[in-house]
Amino acid sequence: MKFNSKLVHASALAAMVGLMSLQVGCDEHAGAKISGAFFADAQDVTASVNGKISEGKFKEAQDEGIAFLNDHEDKSGQLAWALAKASAKLGNHDLAIKYAGEAFKAGAVSNVQLMSEPMLEPVRTDIRFTSLAAGIDAPGPDAAASPAASASGAVNATAGVEASAGDVSVMLPD
Repeated sequence: MKFNSKLVHASALAAMVGLMSLQVGCDEHAGAKISGAFFADAQDVTASVNGKISEGKFKEAQDEGIAFLNDHEDKSGQLAWALAKASAKLGNHDLAIKYAGEAFKAGAVSNVQLMSEPMLEPVRTDIRFTSLAAGIDAPGPDAAASPAASASGAVNATAGVEASAGDVSVMLPD
């Protein structure tokens, strides 16, 4: 049996070209996945966002996570938790508190984790955040400017005035 060397060579060349085109397609898809265009689910995006956070790329992490949430859901709350941290580091308290609340409501984090996460230090004194961590319905966005806005008072005829702020309550004499 005699082989035609030109035919074998041409077949091998065609096979190599075919494999190279498959490789290029894989590389394009891999690049798209890294850029966020083809993420399969919130878990993939969360991993990417957390990677960017660990590199100190907070703005990129925030943009990627928010873009994903425009069209998808994060039922686990893990992406919201990552976005809370990135937003806090960027000084965006409103977004940090919003996403921390979503993560808390989804069960992704506990109130202890909310108060102990170092990246959330910038928002820890915001009354909306402390209310969230205490399990109290958070006041509206205007409450951030006025911590006293969440304080309330009531008169008790026998003991005096009861004042409360968040989960702290004090009985004052008349």
